[in-house]
Amino acid sequence: MQGMNILPLLGKLIKAIPLEQLFPPRDPRDALRKFMEADQTATQYRPSVTPPADVELSPVSSSKTQEIATACVPCALGHFSRSAGSLEEAVRFKDQGLGSVEIIDRIGSVLKEQNALERHDLTPEKLQKSPPWEREIAEKALKESRSLRHKLEGIESIEQLEEVAADTAVFYRKLNREWFKNRFSHRGG
Repeated sequence: MQGMNILPLLGKLIKAIPLEQLFPPRDPRDALRKFMEADQTATQYRPSVTPPADVELSPVSSSKTQEIATACVPCALGHFSRSAGSLEEAVRFKDQGLGSVEIIDRIGSVLKEQNALERHDLTPEKLQKSPPWEREIAEKALKESRSLRHKLEGIESIEQLEEVAADTAVFYRKLNREWFKNRFSHRGG
């Protein structure tokens, strides 16, 4: 075998066996299906020990996310944080003009954030169920979100964009500080 060139033999072998037989094509949805099935199985775990008759067990949650009963100020903070960051990034492209795809896309992402904030995290029902101290902060966030959306929908200059970016960053810091201070004071911390 010494001195025998193995490359031609290997080439013939590769041509004789199609790659599809060695590595059959896979549907990427199969991996997602397997993941989803595993997730459902994991959330349906039930203990094998029977609890005493006087103990009431809560039902096992399904794979759907349970709704939060109160307004989500921490969620609002996340939306404003991402919005402030996106607007600061948009300002970096001011030399390309207001019609720049970079600016337009970032404004679009901020509008998406604020819509999610208003329509999911700070709904009237959730505000109503919040403690008074938190409701007050959530109302401020909701009012500012509406204002931010309207400013962005009517933006006409880079100067306005810079002003909106700065105002959003300032509001985010103010909201963040107010929420944490109140949260710590209401928890005795």
